[in-house]
Amino acid sequence: MGGYADDWTALLFMLVLLWWVCGPFVMAGLGVWCGRARGGSRTKARIASFAVPVAVMAAPVIARFKPDDVMPSRGDVIGFFAVELGLLTVLPWLLGYGAVRFRAARPKG
Repeated sequence: MGGYADDWTALLFMLVLLWWVCGPFVMAGLGVWCGRARGGSRTKARIASFAVPVAVMAAPVIARFKPDDVMPSRGDVIGFFAVELGLLTVLPWLLGYGAVRFRAARPKG
């Protein structure tokens, strides 16, 4: 499968591809959920907003930074987390949450 060392590694990289396509939409939806949630539902929304990207990003992080591989440079680590964590996870969540909170704070009339 794709020239990778084994099929499990290829499966992990398929998660990366799926997250690149669907991840921003999922995180924007979770941000909207957090923005609208009240009471006990707010805790569930925040836990889900943390657990979903951790579960999806753990596999690529482990595959990319395996201890038996060559140690990555500082630029590789910063770039990986800037794109995976910043652009695909945090930014869409902030946009979804901010849009809901901005609309709720706007005066009606």
